[in-house]
Amino acid sequence: MLKEILIPIAILGGIGLFFGIALTIAGRVFEVKKDERVEKIRQILPGANCGACGYSGCDLYAQAVAEGKAEGNLCIPGTNVTAVKIGEILGIEVETQKTRVMRALCCPDVSKKFEYSGIKTCEAANLAYKGENTCNYSCLGYGDCVVVCPHDAIMMKNGAPIIDPMLCTECGLCAKACPKNLIQYVIGECGYFVACVSEDNGKTTNRNCKNGCIACKLCEKACEDDAIHVVNNVAIIDYDKCTKCGKCYDVCPKKIIKKFCSSY
Repeated sequence: MLKEILIPIAILGGIGLFFGIALTIAGRVFEVKKDERVEKIRQILPGANCGACGYSGCDLYAQAVAEGKAEGNLCIPGTNVTAVKIGEILGIEVETQKTRVMRALCCPDVSKKFEYSGIKTCEAANLAYKGENTCNYSCLGYGDCVVVCPHDAIMMKNGAPIIDPMLCTECGLCAKACPKNLIQYVIGECGYFVACVSEDNGKTTNRNCKNGCIACKLCEKACEDDAIHVVNNVAIIDYDKCTKCGKCYDVCPKKIIKKFCSSY
């Protein structure tokens, strides 16, 4: 009777031992070795998981950088400090990015072409004939950018978003949320930007918005560095040429060329 009990137990024990040894061997043979650089890179990333780098989270970005599938300078919240540290981990020189600041390129002073009574979001309002504002390029003012900002760096004031550079990590989520493409990067720690994106002609813009660019080209004529040109009826600054002399700022009759600085 005892023999009949012990034999099955021994067989089961032998089978268990066999599979245990087999799994151990298989685990070592097929083991995927972890790249220690991935964890090191992940530790220096800010952990915002904002997606500004093009990846859905810091973990995936760290993996891609370690595997050579992504550049080490794509983490906007981490700034160039992170890029340099990534270069040290990888043993390579990572090209640093130009300093840039998020700004809303609109300071609307517009009337309404109809009363909008739909869902109070910019995305929804934009679907209704591009919004209720007479200027089809202007900020709709419902604060989609404010809602998506993970750092409370944006507030609405006078119908347009104001970005606090001391809180902003430049993740770009606000820019993605804006259906009018009004929130963009401007280059440099300090300088000038054009607070208008309207491509309407000067007469139409002047009728629709008191603060819009009227394509007068006075800024273009005043610039001695060929750094600002009117393209599609709106002034655009070439930051590679701009010397921040401020002459465009001085001559703009609409005062839509604004000063900016990364600290205010």
